[in-house]
Amino acid sequence: MKRGKRGILWPILFAVLTANLAAFGGILILARPIWYGIDDFLEAAAGVALPWVLGIFALTVALTAYAGFLTYRSAKKYRAGQENAPGLVHKIVFFFVLVVWNGMLALLLSQMGTETGKLQFQFLELSGWILLSALLVILILVLPLSRFWKNARFRFIVFLLLPAAIVFCSIDPGKPTVAAGPYLHAPTETSVTVGWITKEPCVGWVEYGQNGKLDKKAYSMENGLIAANQTVNKIKLEGLAPGQTYEYRIVSRKIKNQFPYDVEYGQAFYGEVFRFTTLDASKSEFSFLVIADLHENVELLTRLIKTQAGQPYDFVVFNGDALDYLTSEAQMVQRFFAPVSELFASQTPFVLVRGNHETRGKLARRLTDYIDTPSGKYYGTFRHGPVEFLVLDTGEDKADDHEEYAGLVNFAAYRQEEGSWLKGAVLEESYGAAPFRVAFAHIPLNEFQTEGSESSSSGYQKEWAKALTGSGLDLMLSGHYHINRAYMPEGDVGFPVVLAGGEAFQEAGYRLLRVTVTGDAIELNYIDENGNVTDSLTVERANP
Repeated sequence: MKRGKRGILWPILFAVLTANLAAFGGILILARPIWYGIDDFLEAAAGVALPWVLGIFALTVALTAYAGFLTYRSAKKYRAGQENAPGLVHKIVFFFVLVVWNGMLALLLSQMGTETGKLQFQFLELSGWILLSALLVILILVLPLSRFWKNARFRFIVFLLLPAAIVFCSIDPGKPTVAAGPYLHAPTETSVTVGWITKEPCVGWVEYGQNGKLDKKAYSMENGLIAANQTVNKIKLEGLAPGQTYEYRIVSRKIKNQFPYDVEYGQAFYGEVFRFTTLDASKSEFSFLVIADLHENVELLTRLIKTQAGQPYDFVVFNGDALDYLTSEAQMVQRFFAPVSELFASQTPFVLVRGNHETRGKLARRLTDYIDTPSGKYYGTFRHGPVEFLVLDTGEDKADDHEEYAGLVNFAAYRQEEGSWLKGAVLEESYGAAPFRVAFAHIPLNEFQTEGSESSSSGYQKEWAKALTGSGLDLMLSGHYHINRAYMPEGDVGFPVVLAGGEAFQEAGYRLLRVTVTGDAIELNYIDENGNVTDSLTVERANP
């Protein structure tokens, strides 16, 4: 066979496959700490418990060696001017391996959550070297077969470019990249928490102050150690004054390597300067927004928030099920943290009320890595203006022994703990003296009435409703049922229960709730995605 394009094609293709398989094996080695998780995923998919990743790695090594052998044999035949096209079986196997192994690579990278963020970063930092290694394999195995290699000038250019490529791969990729944030949340009169997520491991801090001076600095610290070499940042600014405006910016400095007695830093990212105002019990009037059962509909959220442009609101309450479930950091970033930050949360804080969907998924137990609460629990209190707010966590919507939960929940004990706290919270002087008392609960506590039958949840609902009725609660704001409806006090539930939200993906029926508090009343307006008020309700002050 004559030497030409067809003759050199298969040596090149086999060299590319060799480099591809070697890169996949290298990524598997980087992902060694999470092999157990991949094994669990593949076991669930195949229904058979095997050391899947180890087997795939061993097969990858064997295929890499065989692809290298085929490259060598094909190149050797090409040099000798012999027929070097592989047989039909080799061609089929070539394309099968190329497709399957690249599919596995895409799946592996897509499923990497917060546990493997550092591994992703390591791969990205090494990607230049991996690409260079792949090119070298091709150059060493294939280029000498080309007629260009006989040209001394061509060889000089290749040898000149190789050191340049090595230098290029050694260059620091630059400043850290912020994937989401900053997002303000968990506001109180004297504190607020700033969160953000970077794509690379960093040490992060917040610079803040007043009147244009960022003269204070806050870190996240635990047991004397400043949080470092991580991608998720959650820093609480404390010791603030009520009703005061502060400026702040986030800073992340890349950590390239962390050794026992030395740290190799990279470049730093300095964020834009934003402003926020702390809550204030002395404020006489204010408004806030309530969004329930959003279920990751970012497009709807964008339209709803835009309807409130030019109409001030002091905070936003996500009243449960903002997310469908928590499966990966990428999902949480793309469907919640990034859009919320861009829309309002860099300057206006939010309060997250946990819904039943936020208890689902492999990252549900790590939600507090991303979200702070004033009390450290998903339930607690905070004060703003004439209102004492109660944040309740109603947990899941089925019995603990339901098959959906696979024996991994114990909300019965959790609700007992929360119920004991609630009975004490409503006896606090700050609660009793407040002109208004408002509670957030994703699952409405009058469910045992509206459903018309006993359920696994009716016990805690009756107990909590009794405590809140006796405390003089003025209003409960809920969701869960995807309807917009107000229930007036009835029987054992001596307070109005207002449900808002709707079906997030049937947007014509979805409603944002805008709540305005004055000294004498609480006004609630249901607002559609076009900014129209479709219904309203006023709760008069009961204890003047």
